[in-house]
Amino acid sequence: MRQATLELDAAVDCLAMTGGDVEDWLESVGRASDCMVMLRQQAELLGRLPVECFAAFRQRLGTASGAQSAHFHRLRTILGLNGDEPGPLFGGYLRLLDRSGRDLAELVAGGLRGDPMFRMSQALAELARGVWNWQTTHLHVVTQMIGNRPGTGGTTGLEYLMSRLRTPFPQLWAARARAGHAHSSSHAETHGVTVA
Repeated sequence: MRQATLELDAAVDCLAMTGGDVEDWLESVGRASDCMVMLRQQAELLGRLPVECFAAFRQRLGTASGAQSAHFHRLRTILGLNGDEPGPLFGGYLRLLDRSGRDLAELVAGGLRGDPMFRMSQALAELARGVWNWQTTHLHVVTQMIGNRPGTGGTTGLEYLMSRLRTPFPQLWAARARAGHAHSSSHAETHGVTVA
């Protein structure tokens, strides 16, 4: 998680610099996405433990909780998951897009693979998928291992985790959904199909 936050902080700094390099930004966001895959895989490994082994492991945590992690809170802040949407990473991307005189919905609908701004939107989508998969895997492990029992840090456990479940960059997903709907509508019209 620390590595993911370091990579995303570097990406935020890159966009803050005048003339920041898009390739460097893409590399940082790509490495952060890889970190999220590793976090999901670690959660899956915990989920494979027999319940009694997990219970013994959990006792060693005492009152410690992932929610106490500074890196966890920093990650949520960068991604805009703490109620300060869109967060510094996506906010920086939107400012760059605005300076280019373009609109997110048009960019996503256009889908030009070589376009740096489109490539950046794809990297953000991949990162968001990784974060979502990690969160839902963690939720699944908690469901099967402790059910509705309280969390180690004094939270309500499963209920608390479900209340914190968020997908990063909802504006990006909304733009992608609109582009997909527009594409399916035009495809249907071309083939004489009525779309409700």
